[in-house]
Parts: sequence; C-alpha cells; structure tokens
Amino acid sequence: MTRGFWESAVGCITADGGPAHTQIEAWLLDAINRGRLAHGQKFPTERALASSLNVSRMTLRQALSTLEARGWITRLRGADGGTFVSSPSFDVDLTDLAGLTAQVARAGRTAGATVIEARTISAEAFVAHELQIGIGAPVHYIVRVRSADGEPVCIERSYFPAEAFPDMLESPLDGSLYALLGTNGAAPTDALEYLRATVANDEDAQLILTDPGAAVMLVQRLATDVNQQPVEFSLDVYRSDRIRLVVKSALRSDLNEQEDAAGRLYQDL
Repeated sequence: MTRGFWESAVGCITADGGPAHTQIEAWLLDAINRGRLAHGQKFPTERALASSLNVSRMTLRQALSTLEARGWITRLRGADGGTFVSSPSFDVDLTDLAGLTAQVARAGRTAGATVIEARTISAEAFVAHELQIGIGAPVHYIVRVRSADGEPVCIERSYFPAEAFPDMLESPLDGSLYALLGTNGAAPTDALEYLRATVANDEDAQLILTDPGAAVMLVQRLATDVNQQPVEFSLDVYRSDRIRLVVKSALRSDLNEQEDAAGRLYQDL
C-alpha cells in the first residue's frame, strides 16, 4: 500500500492548486490523517521523492520543514536517519498529579522511562531552598527520559530529600516515582509549577532526539505531601512538538460575595 502511495506522488500537484510546497504539505498531511502513512513510516530519500513529485529538493524541503515544525514528521540524522511520520501530540494536564505515566496511558500510549542517572548528592543552595533542607544535605538526584510508545517526549531531573526516602535508589526507578513515594507514606497531594518556553541545549536535544535549539518547555515543579512537606523538586523538559501542556482554571466561589462579584463582573463585560 505504501509503495503505491509514493508512486502516486506526482498526482498531488496540479497547475491551479497553489504553490507546490503547500500542495505537498496538504497531500502528506491528508495521508497521515487517513492512516495511509502510519506512525514510524519512513519516507523515501529527498532526492527520490523530489524526483517523483517533479519538484526541486528546495521545494520539497520547504514542505517537509513546515510539517516538521508542526510535529507531523521527524527528520533524524545519521546512518539510521531519514524522515519519519511522527506520533500525534497529546495533552499533559499539569493540574492533575496522577503523574506522566498515568497521563501517557490515558492518551492510549505505552509509557516508558529510561534512567540516565540516579545517585545521592549534596543539595545545592537552590535545591535546598525548594526542599526546605540545609545546604549540603543529601538528596537523591534522578534523571530519566520519559517516552510514549518508545518515543522520547520528556526529560525529568528530580531531587528527593534522602532523609525522607533513605532506600529510594534501591527500588526500581523505571515506573511511577509518585507511586514509589506513596509506598513511603508521602504521596504528593499538591504541586506548584512554573512554565517557561526555552530551547533545547545539546545534551537535552540528544536525549529526546530533537535538534539543538528546538523549542521545548521547561517546567519547574515543587511537590508536597498532605502535611505540606516538600517531597520532590523537579526540572522537566518537554518536547513541544509531542506534548501540549494543559492548565485548567476555574473561578473561585468559596464565598457568596465572590460569586456575586463574579456575576456583576460578567454582566459588565
């Protein structure tokens, strides 16, 4: 089926259909949405595809660059590189403390975690401040690459107070760390998170298979337990072409006065 699809490439461009690169974009996007090009499907080489389309490689690259920027395809370098159909992006609800493992599962994907580093270190000043411990106190530092259906989507760099979780590094760390905290009677119940748009540095780009300078989202999180004691400080890097971060908001109605004020406000708008 795929071979026949590529053989029909030249038919996607018509004389009155607008710029060639936009017609190529629409043709490929339609094929992805209809399932004619499946997740992970590898494209022909640029030279071969440009020849089939009877366009210049520059025109083809313009179309592919747009699709890549929108997250529909991935282009990898190296011997095993090429252009591939990307998996669709999915939402991660930052107002839900279920953790990324559960949220990936809700999206119908298989969650994975690869431990890059796990060791006990001395807390630097900024970590000590967040976790409300002394500077130099021991903390468990865990770096993991999180994946959905085998594709890396996030880097987690987490700090945990070692005194509260002395045996944490002896446990398996490729599952839900929040579930692990729960077995120690300190499951997170609240979190304060700050979001900042940034770009991937060389190290992060290599870990999550993107280009240096690609747009990513940095999420700084402080999780606390039912007693409002900090149990995790984390700096997470999300691929913005794979994950859409969601924050839910609601108008507070703790007091009748607030409800009345809100009603008057909306009537005036």
